[in-house]
Amino acid sequence: MELTINKFAELSNRTLTTPAQVFGMNGAGKTTLYNAYLWCLTGKGKDGKDMNDAVYSDNDNDKDKYADVTVKIDDKHIFRRVCKPSFAKPTGEYEKKMKTLCANTYIYNGVDVTMKQYNDAVSVLCAGKPFQMFSDIDYFQ
Repeated sequence: MELTINKFAELSNRTLTTPAQVFGMNGAGKTTLYNAYLWCLTGKGKDGKDMNDAVYSDNDNDKDKYADVTVKIDDKHIFRRVCKPSFAKPTGEYEKKMKTLCANTYIYNGVDVTMKQYNDAVSVLCAGKPFQMFSDIDYFQ
């Protein structure tokens, strides 16, 4: 398995090939790395919740916000999720901050597919359990 992070939260231009051990100091990006993998396959983080704005870096201005992660299981199963923000109306009458929505593009084996096709392919490959799919990643919190 290969995880390629073109951009996700504070990480960019990273590739991880399994088997792998991920360790480091607090704030080094261990959880972000793991969340990038899970987000690519499920749209959720390690806590099982939707990632939403967490896929973007807080340091990016609005036009530079995006996420782009690829999980290559093997030559026949390559999943890529790209997310660019789309802005909704302000969340409150007096609130100035716009709510950011993640507009996903789903790519399976180099072809744009619908969210349902993507999720179905992930579900079949992972036997419905993408969170337990890989035992060759040792994750240390």
